[in-house]
Amino acid sequence: MEEKKSTWKGYVFLTLSVLVSLSMVLLDPIATLTTEIVGSIFVWFILSGTVVSIILAIISFSDDMEKKVIPVTALVLTLVNVIVILFFFWFGTNLA
Repeated sequence: MEEKKSTWKGYVFLTLSVLVSLSMVLLDPIATLTTEIVGSIFVWFILSGTVVSIILAIISFSDDMEKKVIPVTALVLTLVNVIVILFFFWFGTNLA
């Protein structure tokens, strides 16, 4: 039996999750300092990055030969991102 190791899938998954999280944190300061077009690009990056992160989660966890430490960390970040996005969708539809 071969030894499990971290592959590019886990690292790409973690990198994308961190970039989406940073984009969510920096969305307001960047949107304030720049034009509306840049803010909408960030929103589309956050939404598409979250979808791609979920797809990468499926790919990473279906590989039997990969260590699961990095994908689990990225999955936690992705779940936090999804919870924040769903909260703001709920907040916008019900209270705005």
